[in-house]
Amino acid sequence: MYVYLLQVAHLTLNQTFAEIVNVPSSYLLAKADGVIGLAYSSFSVDDVVPLFYNILKKELIKKPVFSFYMNRYISIQPSEYF
Repeated sequence: MYVYLLQVAHLTLNQTFAEIVNVPSSYLLAKADGVIGLAYSSFSVDDVVPLFYNILKKELIKKPVFSFYMNRYISIQPSEYF
């Protein structure tokens, strides 16, 4: 486990991340990406607080609401997290 000083937009906080040290070979061939902090806390490994829960716990935002935009046309405008 590692704790990083993470900055998302105007928010800065210490966030714990689990380190992946072994993955099945099929993962190495997959084209996959992830969005951090959007899992339910019940999915957490070793009781690590997911990013969005941590943001709420530290009262860094006023309402428990988030959104993100993923654009399939990368050349027009990149995807964003609001």
